[in-house]
Amino acid sequence: MLRFIDGFDHYTSDAAVAQKYDALSGTSYYEIFPTTGRREGGCLQLYSGGAYARKSFEDRNTWIAGFAFKMVELPTSGSVIYRLIDSTGETQFSVYLTTSGALEARRGTSTILATSSLSLSAGVWYYIEVKATIHDTAGAAIVRVGEAEVINISGVDTKYTSTVGARTVQIGGINVALVYYDDYYICDDQGTANNNFLGDVRIDTLYPTAPGSSTDFTPTGSANNWDNVNDTNPDGDTGYNSSAVVGDTDLFAFSDLPAVTGTIFGVQANLNARKDDAGTGGMKPVVYLASTEYEGAEKAMLDSYFDHTSIWELNPNTAVAWTQSDINGAEFGYKVAS
Repeated sequence: MLRFIDGFDHYTSDAAVAQKYDALSGTSYYEIFPTTGRREGGCLQLYSGGAYARKSFEDRNTWIAGFAFKMVELPTSGSVIYRLIDSTGETQFSVYLTTSGALEARRGTSTILATSSLSLSAGVWYYIEVKATIHDTAGAAIVRVGEAEVINISGVDTKYTSTVGARTVQIGGINVALVYYDDYYICDDQGTANNNFLGDVRIDTLYPTAPGSSTDFTPTGSANNWDNVNDTNPDGDTGYNSSAVVGDTDLFAFSDLPAVTGTIFGVQANLNARKDDAGTGGMKPVVYLASTEYEGAEKAMLDSYFDHTSIWELNPNTAVAWTQSDINGAEFGYKVAS
């Protein structure tokens, strides 16, 4: 099941990154570079000093992730570039970058389980994928670079702690002066779709361009609802749409997707929102297809802005993989749920 994606294209400030991830190293250790990604768009730069970005979910034994990776130099003392963390904050499994550029699969961060014969070079973008199963006797790990396996182990102990599985996926934790991450995805092994490697993927970001079929919210900042939510970087209370009426919905037309030749694995809605009063409140992402609204799961609003993400792996109208024309013809938005 596809759980999270980030192409790092839809923010230009470091503060906006903190609204999407559950934990980040100190602001002096990470930075968004808006125009220096693997392809057009931005990427996440992490500095030395253990810089990281973490997303937390529920406990799973198996996690799959992929990310574009580039370093400006080889590490001088070796470095973790990816890890799976349990509910107590301990690392169960990690991928380690050696001083020669080889990759290592490790139990915790110190016990070496396997080492790649391939060595990465500085200044080159690589697409790295990791599938790891946490278990004390039937653990397994596959590491791929450019879709080619460089590590494949099974029937090993990948479980560092006594806690079951892992719930937090981390990129970074590095000891290199500068590294870059882009086109990042996270999957688990649940469900019938996206429960294994996705391959070398790209993530495209689309923005609202016009009003859609519903404009129930009250705009502030700009007169048009769509113009308050089309920022490359969320601008908080400068321009926003508001409503306290359950059922109120805003829908928007979006820019077209760039030409696609491969499979579309999913569409992620990014709902940057907050509540402005005491008590609880919830919102749902909405996609409008074939004259029908399809709602995502309700997201509990916080007092501060947070980027709540929701994924439709399949077109909810056809129950099959998205096509480019599906996405170009859809409207996306949000609804007051509670």
